[in-house]
Amino acid sequence: MSETHAAINVQLFAKFREVAGCDQLQVVLPNGLPCTADQVLKQLAAQLPEVALLIPQCRLAIDDAYVAADHVIDDLNAQFAVIPPVSGG
Repeated sequence: MSETHAAINVQLFAKFREVAGCDQLQVVLPNGLPCTADQVLKQLAAQLPEVALLIPQCRLAIDDAYVAADHVIDDLNAQFAVIPPVSGG
C-alpha cells in the first residue's frame, strides 16, 4: 500500500551542499512509498534544478551502501545520501 506525500531527509555533499546551502535536504516524494532510488534522484533534481545535470553521475546510498537505480525504497527511517562524482587524486 502506498503512502502519499512521503518525505525523506537526504544528506548532501560537494556541489549539492553548496547549491542547497545546507548539508541535508528534505526530498518530497509526491507518490509516497514505495519508490525507487531513481525516483528519489529525479525528485532531488526537480527540487534543486541547478544540479540536475549532475544527477546522472550520482549514486544514492542508503544506510552507508550504494543502491541500484531500481532499488525499491520502503523505509522512511533509513539514512539517505547523494554521492556526487568524485574527482581528484
